Amino acid sequence: MQWANISGHEDAYKFDRLITQMQVALLKKSSGFDDLKGDLVNQVSALPINLSQVRVKLPVIEQVKSAAFWDHVNVRNLEELRGELRGILQFRPKVGPNPQPSKVIDVAEEESLVERKRHKVKLAGLDMVAYRNRVHQVLLDIIDGNETFQKIKAGQPVQGSELEALCSLVLTQDPSLDLHYLIDYFPEAARRLDQAIRGVIGMNAQAVHERFTQFVQEHTNLASHQIKFLDLLQNHIARYGSIEVERLYEPPFTLLHSDGIDGVFPNEEEARSVIQIIESFKG
Repeated sequence: MQWANISGHEDAYKFDRLITQMQVALLKKSSGFDDLKGDLVNQVSALPINLSQVRVKLPVIEQVKSAAFWDHVNVRNLEELRGELRGILQFRPKVGPNPQPSKVIDVAEEESLVERKRHKVKLAGLDMVAYRNRVHQVLLDIIDGNETFQKIKAGQPVQGSELEALCSLVLTQDPSLDLHYLIDYFPEAARRLDQAIRGVIGMNAQAVHERFTQFVQEHTNLASHQIKFLDLLQNHIARYGSIEVERLYEPPFTLLHSDGIDGVFPNEEEARSVIQIIESFKG
């Protein structure tokens, strides 16, 4: 019974419990029966007989108040009493402390002391994925017809005025989406606003490939696993716009060698050249 949902029927269940306690006390011939009997009579006597729901049970109520009923009461009598009265116990007047008026404190506000700060919402897990998808969809709807977007996706420099015009354009599509906040939500690629935007829409795959072409041409004896590493690297940058060097020591790059880039490119000069290419996407 402790798990039963008694919401809205608390009085009925409390009455059930009282009757049960009385039945147990009666069977045990406990002296506590008289105390419980007093509680029951008090509760029943408090019912307002002016209500029609209570008035129809008046014969039972009068029976409870009579001494004759209690002279020969048994478990069955109490059970019948429970069934008759449990539904109207809710009409018993509630007894409790008088409510006190709410305390009101009027604090004068000084405009000069008011501080206004933007609350930074922390997004993580599925919330971050949902936010990224929402931003991505809004940007995709306008990317083809916007020159600034095309320049960002190609990794070309853009002016501050162009970025501000872009932010205004996005606000016309979604008034709750301010691109300035992307720097807070995507710090991995967000030293600047254009980098943050590129982190959402990605980068032109051909532009990424061109930056690695010279490295491949200069190192004609690259092994197959090194070529595979460069392919993974290009795919990641094309999707997210850039990559932090620390990520090169995590999956999927460690699937080719447990030491990441250090294991795939043991030659320090080659590894340094790859990192220089990566850093060029953050310029």
